[in-house]
Amino acid sequence: MAASFAPLLEAPWTEAANNWFSWTQTYSADQWISYIDTTSTHRALDPDSRAALYGGIRAAIATEGGSLTIDYTTLVLSAIKPT
Repeated sequence: MAASFAPLLEAPWTEAANNWFSWTQTYSADQWISYIDTTSTHRALDPDSRAALYGGIRAAIATEGGSLTIDYTTLVLSAIKPT
């Protein structure tokens, strides 16, 4: 467990636990573009710049076989607050 999470698992909480979950997701170029198009850094680009960026991303993904695979890991912290 990372030290920065330790205070979250201390009193007054009981039955504190942390669980790591890992998975892999494969995206087509269009799926990846749809995903990144939801972020403000991409939405803030002017339309021409965004189109050029997305065209470059589509070309790069096509060059690498037509899909992009990303490994994700999520930390879930849980505890019960005494009543």
